[in-house]
Amino acid sequence: MITKDEIIKIAELARLELTEGEVEKYHKDLNAILAGMKKLESIDTSNIDGTTHAVTHFSVLRSDEIGESLPHEEVFKNAPEESNGYFRVPRIMEE
Repeated sequence: MITKDEIIKIAELARLELTEGEVEKYHKDLNAILAGMKKLESIDTSNIDGTTHAVTHFSVLRSDEIGESLPHEEVFKNAPEESNGYFRVPRIMEE
């Protein structure tokens, strides 16, 4: 099970500010999830073949075909800012 101190540490690492009520809620919710996972561990799956996909009766992948691109004006019409054919976004990392 997960402790409240571990939830606070994870929140700090994720740069989240949690109230005491949120810590309590996440403590309860995460422990319920972990208890459910613990139940799943007790199921004998030794006679069940592994799968790589939940849905195996059809392919959800499309063929990779070259097609026409959108016009430059259409691509950037809703962009807040463009610079030399690229989307301009605020810097999020320091140099």
